[in-house]
Amino acid sequence: MVRVVPLEDASGQALELAVAALAAGGLVILPTDTLYALGCAAQNAAAAQAVRLAKGRDERKPLPLVIADRGQLDRLCSRPPRALAALAERFWPGPLSLVVPADPRVPAAVTSGASTVAVRVPAHDFLRRVCQRVGPVVATSANRAGERPPATCADAVRGVGESAVLAVDGGEGTATPSTLVDLTSEVPRLLRAGAIPWENVTAVLRAATS
Repeated sequence: MVRVVPLEDASGQALELAVAALAAGGLVILPTDTLYALGCAAQNAAAAQAVRLAKGRDERKPLPLVIADRGQLDRLCSRPPRALAALAERFWPGPLSLVVPADPRVPAAVTSGASTVAVRVPAHDFLRRVCQRVGPVVATSANRAGERPPATCADAVRGVGESAVLAVDGGEGTATPSTLVDLTSEVPRLLRAGAIPWENVTAVLRAATS
């Protein structure tokens, strides 16, 4: 049975429990600035595969990552795309996921063997603090593939709680995902509409090249 702890519990243990569970290779349900995520330490290939199995996620679909700040991007991205700096400056921390060239050190269990990885800095203090301690973290919606993304911890526990060792309840979130943009082609492409309107992204891109 997954252990559920409130984010703001009186003992202040949520951060320590989450860090310890992730460092030990466990799966943790985490609140984000969008929806609830099922997470693991990104460099733990076995844990990343366990996330995939817990969700029933297609082996061909990479797993998205969250990081504490742009400094952690160095261990994930081999060649930062030209548009990255402008978009990160404007929208990070925030709900914009950017697909960038993956460093060879990123496990294939995360990238699905592709040469790219999706990453963002979330606008969620607790989650960034977890990443500061653990490093980059897999953060994919805490639901079975094809089911509705969870906006509450209870929804996430019902979806994938059997596979997690810990769930951090940060209150009600939103079921709107991050906007996903591919920066690996010559012209950035919208892969998934989300919390940040595409026209806001394109406005920043135009300003950066003018």
